[in-house]
Amino acid sequence: MMEVPMTELEELKNHIEALEKRVEASDKKIALLEETLSTLGKFKASKEMGEYIERQQNAIRMADMLSSFSDETIDMTVQKASVANIQKQQASINEQIVAAIKKSKTNVVHDGGSSIKYLKYESKGNEITITGCTAFDSVDIVIPDMIDGKHVTKIKHDAFHNCKIKTVTFPQHMELIESCAFQNCSNLKSVYNLSCDIGEEAFSQCYNLNDINFGNGVIYIGTNSFSKCNQINNLSFNEGIIEIGPYAFNKCKLLENITFGDGVINLGEYAFSDCPQIKKVDLAKTNIKILNSSCFNNTSLQCISFPKSLRVIKDNALMNTQLKTLVIPDYIESVDKLFTDSKNVAFLGMDTSIIEKHFVLMSTYVWPKLHKSVIYCLPGSKAQKYCQKWNITCRPLSEFPTE
Repeated sequence: MMEVPMTELEELKNHIEALEKRVEASDKKIALLEETLSTLGKFKASKEMGEYIERQQNAIRMADMLSSFSDETIDMTVQKASVANIQKQQASINEQIVAAIKKSKTNVVHDGGSSIKYLKYESKGNEITITGCTAFDSVDIVIPDMIDGKHVTKIKHDAFHNCKIKTVTFPQHMELIESCAFQNCSNLKSVYNLSCDIGEEAFSQCYNLNDINFGNGVIYIGTNSFSKCNQINNLSFNEGIIEIGPYAFNKCKLLENITFGDGVINLGEYAFSDCPQIKKVDLAKTNIKILNSSCFNNTSLQCISFPKSLRVIKDNALMNTQLKTLVIPDYIESVDKLFTDSKNVAFLGMDTSIIEKHFVLMSTYVWPKLHKSVIYCLPGSKAQKYCQKWNITCRPLSEFPTE
């Protein structure tokens, strides 16, 4: 048998060693793949997997070329065994890759748009709940109306918490956005077709959010749901919105213009407090019965109109504003003692009560605030009797300043 020069044997051994190293690297890659799939729930199979398999197939073809050398040229007994073993391992690798993908419990949605959005979700009955998002870049998210033939109806608690998304568009069958779902999405600027109930702190601390499009399905806006959204300037609530929860828009530093629909029946305490740009509020079309505590506290409010449904104004509702004059219509039944610090307050009705609270009577701090106001009222009214009891400046209603 013809002897093969050592240089060729060494070259062949080097090829085999290189292939074996690739196999070893492939094993490590599979382990890393499985870990990634189980923890992050994302794997770009279409492109990366195709490239990876192509590299492995090229390695197999190289091994086939080596095995085709003639026995008359070189004794390939050991080398053929090594190549066959490599081929076997490559087949096993491909099987493991497929198994790893199937093993992943993460459901991935590709919306087919110009940018890829990955949403994690869970299915229960005939409904889909979005549970997370793997798009960590600053992208636009469009949540599909249906996944696997089922309507998407809910966004789970914390699903998009801290994500860097730019915009989000909701589907028409959405029913609920749970608490903290989009909290602290610092890059989020616009929310479209928001047509469902909104949980506590759902969009709180989205510091760059400036555009909210409320659809027709919103009934309830939860506690702190948009607090500290410092870029919001305009809000328009449609007629379907019934309740705006406590602190819902608290500390929205640039909020200035608010349009209330006629469906609103409740504004929670501190709902619009600490919004320094609010100067005018028109509640005339609403059906609010109680203006809750500190609702517009610490604003620049200069003008407010009340709805005919209003019966009670709670403490501090209009405190620390720029209201110089305030008219209390005759249909309002009671106001808390410290509901406002306006300089001039007119009571148009005979029966509007001014309610004392025990903690107020004992406070040496709040008494001076009450005495800043001059009360204008009708002779014999409850307002006049209150002023006489507590030695508060009281004048005839006819003297109330018009400006």
